[in-house]
Amino acid sequence: MKSKKSIFRSIIYIGVVIAALGTIVSVGNNYLGYLLPLYTVIANMVLGSIIFLQNPNSNINRAFSFIVLCIVVWTLVIFMYWEATGPVFAHWCSNIAYVSTSFIPAVFVYFTLIFPDRGKKISNLTAFVLIAPVVTNVFLALTGNIIQGTALGVSGYDLVPGKYYFVFTIYFVVYMSWAFANLLRTAFSKEGKGSTQSWYVFLAFLLGSIFPIITNLILPMMNITILTRFGPSFTILLVGISAYAITKHNLMDISVIVSRTVAELIAIVFNATLYGIIVWLYRGYISTMIDTPFLLITLSFGLFVGQTHHSLRIFFQTSADKLILHGKYDYYKTIADVTTSIGEKIALKDILSILYQTFIETMEIANPRIYLPENFSELVSVSTRYVAYDKKSLAPYLSGDCPEPDSRLIDEILKTKNIISDVPELDAAIIVPCFVEGRLIAFFALGPKLSEDIYTDEDLKLLKTLANQVAISLDHTRSYEKIRAELDRAEKAAEHAQYLASLGTLTAGVAHEIRNPLTVVRSQVEGIADKARDIEYLKEFRQQALAQIDRITGIIERMLTLSQDKAGQAVEVNINPLIDSVLPALNPVNTTVIRELQAVPNIKGDPEEIRKMLVNLCQNALEAMREQPSGKLTIKTFPDGGRVVIEITDTGKGVPKELKGKIFDPFFSTRHEGAGLGLPIVYRIVREHGGEVSVHSDGVEKGSTFKVVLPAVAS
Repeated sequence: MKSKKSIFRSIIYIGVVIAALGTIVSVGNNYLGYLLPLYTVIANMVLGSIIFLQNPNSNINRAFSFIVLCIVVWTLVIFMYWEATGPVFAHWCSNIAYVSTSFIPAVFVYFTLIFPDRGKKISNLTAFVLIAPVVTNVFLALTGNIIQGTALGVSGYDLVPGKYYFVFTIYFVVYMSWAFANLLRTAFSKEGKGSTQSWYVFLAFLLGSIFPIITNLILPMMNITILTRFGPSFTILLVGISAYAITKHNLMDISVIVSRTVAELIAIVFNATLYGIIVWLYRGYISTMIDTPFLLITLSFGLFVGQTHHSLRIFFQTSADKLILHGKYDYYKTIADVTTSIGEKIALKDILSILYQTFIETMEIANPRIYLPENFSELVSVSTRYVAYDKKSLAPYLSGDCPEPDSRLIDEILKTKNIISDVPELDAAIIVPCFVEGRLIAFFALGPKLSEDIYTDEDLKLLKTLANQVAISLDHTRSYEKIRAELDRAEKAAEHAQYLASLGTLTAGVAHEIRNPLTVVRSQVEGIADKARDIEYLKEFRQQALAQIDRITGIIERMLTLSQDKAGQAVEVNINPLIDSVLPALNPVNTTVIRELQAVPNIKGDPEEIRKMLVNLCQNALEAMREQPSGKLTIKTFPDGGRVVIEITDTGKGVPKELKGKIFDPFFSTRHEGAGLGLPIVYRIVREHGGEVSVHSDGVEKGSTFKVVLPAVAS
């Protein structure tokens, strides 16, 4: 993630440098008309590159980036069209412009159909409805049926619409409206982050497209083409709103922290552009002389820049809504709000969530980390080190620097009992300790402020007051967490005791299951000496006897697996390779296996136990389809927030509604020959890994879907 952010910052930096150089060259050569196309191309290229590189395998990112690429091509050929010196080249540029814009509505619709859910797919019919008009309009554009030619006008060549221009306009408007309707539906149906991101995308594309539609589609139908040169420049609104949504709301899971240097360059380029436009308008419509009014305007603009440059730099670097709506955080209000919120919470995760929200959103601090004793929530009282808690999962992660109680840093904190500045071993600008009754119960490792301004006395005062309040709350929470941890252990012990208490059921079930194959073996052994037997009979007898013995062995092994309480070795593992390792061993008969495995984060657990869980689920699905002439087994994986979801779907007998609550009970089986141990084993393994397992079925003969949800490892 750090390397990606470095790449993103480099892309922004390169874009700003190119824009600055282009501005100097354009202004120096009096080519002020080049500035808007230059900025439009650079802004779109930067945005498209960042979105694509964030996740090149995501169809969402690919679609958005492709739209931006089409906008870049459109901007360039429109610029070349207005700079053309002959009608043939001008006509060629206009055709290419409409080729590039033919893709935008259809790809935009596709984007809105799959956004923000990365796992969504479209049907073949929908794909045809999207592709067909693109191919048609590209053909019409290249054959001169959308723009049939150009005519020399006052300021360049004017477009002459072809006989299918109206058809192209209808296609563009209808498909863009379809896309906007999709975004509105998503914004209203989703909650939280998904809804917020949908609204930003809707606003970005609405403002970025409404003006180009007017200037480059509707007005040319009225033979007004002079404004087509300005159409692409309105896509700056699309870039600006999308960039804001990225920095503020992690649009498409992109996180960019703009450094102070880059923000300064952006602010300089913005002011230079604004001044260039003023000069262009003045020289074009008022006077070409550097006279007194021009000097007064320049002086006024200089004063304006002097008063606003710092705020403008903060605007580009941090949260714009904070600067515009809230301004600098109110110290007393922040203290009151945070103290009240923390005082109302008792769970550790709730307190950590409030603290991280305060550090990141209110104080805008980079890389904040909260360190607690490693055994903070355990029953033991001694911890060997302090560990940081992840800001997303709010769980401790043991990788990285974990200061020990006798380390130099902890020793300095205990001696000074005050804020420590510049701590390179933790990559922190300041360390804020939390003491209660002389005990170090936690400390905050805080990076620099996003604005890269120094921590003021007000900041330090806020952090000290906050640390005192947090220390008291964490001390109370520690007792609560220890009680809760003891309760969790008691529940697990009770759950295991329930398994042990059900040994009578297990024994009875095993006795019943074993008695059947033993009866078969006994009857055949008793009859073997009645008369002489041929070799074929003995071979058949041997085969049946071994089959029944294997069945007995399998029942015993599964019973032992169900009753044992083995923790196993918990390691980080990805579920997809485990599924791939299981599939070859299934040997399905008359069954098609379909893999729909998405990229998912790692989980933490015992690989052998998880593989056993997958085998049992797949075997259960295959058994449900055994009597069918053909079946379909579908295995899906996909991420869901901080979790990994596995869905195994069969087209078999299904599960009746009245039996859904029993299928995970030991020895419950709908098959006469079944032992009823596979699904209870699945249930045990999933529970031991902190997950959930459920079944969905519409009824008998309608198939079943078993859904396993496991917690992902925090990235």
